[in-house]
Amino acid sequence: MKERGRIILSWHPRRYHFSPILKTDQLLHGEVIHLPANRKVFLTLEFGGSKTTIVGGSEVNCSFIRRPLVCIKDFNSVLRMGERIGGVDATEGEIRDFATCVTQSGLQESQGLSDHTPIIPSFPQCPKPKASFQFCEMWTKDKGFTDIVKHTLTQQREGSSLKALQHFLIDLRHPLRQLNKNKFADIYKQQATARNDLLKAQAQLQQDPTNQELIFKEVSCRDLYISINHLAMLLIKQQCKAKWISYGDECTRVFIAKIKQRRACTSIYHIKDQDDQRVEGFEAVSKVIINYYKKLLEENDHHRTQIDIQMINMGECLNLEQQMQLCKPFTDADIKKVLFSIPTHKSPGPDGYNSGFYKAC
Repeated sequence: MKERGRIILSWHPRRYHFSPILKTDQLLHGEVIHLPANRKVFLTLEFGGSKTTIVGGSEVNCSFIRRPLVCIKDFNSVLRMGERIGGVDATEGEIRDFATCVTQSGLQESQGLSDHTPIIPSFPQCPKPKASFQFCEMWTKDKGFTDIVKHTLTQQREGSSLKALQHFLIDLRHPLRQLNKNKFADIYKQQATARNDLLKAQAQLQQDPTNQELIFKEVSCRDLYISINHLAMLLIKQQCKAKWISYGDECTRVFIAKIKQRRACTSIYHIKDQDDQRVEGFEAVSKVIINYYKKLLEENDHHRTQIDIQMINMGECLNLEQQMQLCKPFTDADIKKVLFSIPTHKSPGPDGYNSGFYKAC
């Protein structure tokens, strides 16, 4: 804290270490290290000043920070209308600048905190989960995709048809991962290279428009760039599952931040078990959830309420022909029709395969 400063920061010396980077009368910025886990974050505290100084000003600009940043300040503003407690409701004009600043800076609001709330940051032991298999639609555009599926399908498997299908999908993961590693791992780099090659070919063709060799080269580079760009867009669409990407939104920093935010919101870092004890970590959380549903499904409920036939007859009922239609066995064509009606970018099942895989096969 400076001599005329208005910010007091204290920490546990055996758990945290704070290294100040910038100190003014109303601003304190530095690096915090959580010693037990060796995790590093930037911490910025500001008293007073503009609503956007902390995130967009010249002193601390989080657009250049490539590490988690915690911003604590009395902004005297709200992000959404209806959040202000007491007084006159906030208008759209009052929150526009602050909301835009927070969005462009990639910050996320901490839920459940109000003005001047003391906070104690915690770092639960939550190791990064193993990367699960996710089928990518761009793999289906490769010429060798069909051969990979056919070769894996010809292998002999024991058990029922459903068990054989399960083993087939598991065995198919390795060759598909190899396909991704060999041809699609650097798809964005391929996209940039193809675009540069296309621009060079077009520049050369502009200098000599009648050169047949340059004309053929420009057409070849353009087709290659369109193909690679299509694959990259398929990957982006599948990663975000956002319909508005199809309307031409660019892959900006805000867009990438939204993907990270969505991924973080779908993760469960801690939960309370049946004894009301807080459990942290992905493995421990998964065990609590599995045990809960095991207990729920294993309990036998012998109580059954009889159906009131008179109550059913008061409404409309199916006639005999309609009842027979419901009992009619479904065909393979019915299964294919339902399966192909599922949008390609819907969430995949636990095995990582979405409907796009079955459509491509």
